[in-house]
Amino acid sequence: MPYIGYEYRLTPTMNKYVNSLINHSNGFNNVKNITVWLKPIIKNLYYFNNIQSLTLTCEDDDDDQIDEYILSEKQIKFLHMTVNLSNIKHLIIDDECCMTPSLLLKILIQSPCLSELTIENNILTLYLKNSQICELLNKNIIKLDISDDNRNIYIKSNDIDSFYSASNCQEDRCYMRLDNLLLILSKCRKLSIIILGKIRQDIYSWIQINASTLNIDFYFTLID
Repeated sequence: MPYIGYEYRLTPTMNKYVNSLINHSNGFNNVKNITVWLKPIIKNLYYFNNIQSLTLTCEDDDDDQIDEYILSEKQIKFLHMTVNLSNIKHLIIDDECCMTPSLLLKILIQSPCLSELTIENNILTLYLKNSQICELLNKNIIKLDISDDNRNIYIKSNDIDSFYSASNCQEDRCYMRLDNLLLILSKCRKLSIIILGKIRQDIYSWIQINASTLNIDFYFTLID
């Protein structure tokens, strides 16, 4: 009997309950959104062929302390054997789940339909020195979410130059200062939606004066 849900969480405990006598190759065709734990690698007999949203995490549900974890080549191979990357539209990389630029590049190359990326700003900056990654992200990503739980971490000007100069991004969610907002607007001509989260008075005043001249929707909460 196929799995009827649209979401699935592939956790390290799953291998304890898998019946190896059952063919699971087509049992998860209904699943569109999946979260995959990559620490530790599990013995997995499932295959997810129609995934549109993939979340990569290394967080251990039984561990209260979350540390950054560097993924290995072996774990990326496990991912390829578990999930068909060719249909993925949205990739979410949790902040504790880090990988080398070469491994991220492999994922991006095998995900030709990818158009939405959710990744924390400080993690994304680790990859922007790789020209191939920048080229693929600029070409393919239409929706970008680089908001950070730490609202004091803003996108930096040199990162804006690296990522936004040739970007096709149309929707951007991030925290930024006014000078960075102006720089992004000057470089990213295709933006139509900017989600700023909580903003200060200087950005709010600028939006009040200039928003009517821009073909952009701004979403924000003003800090008192």
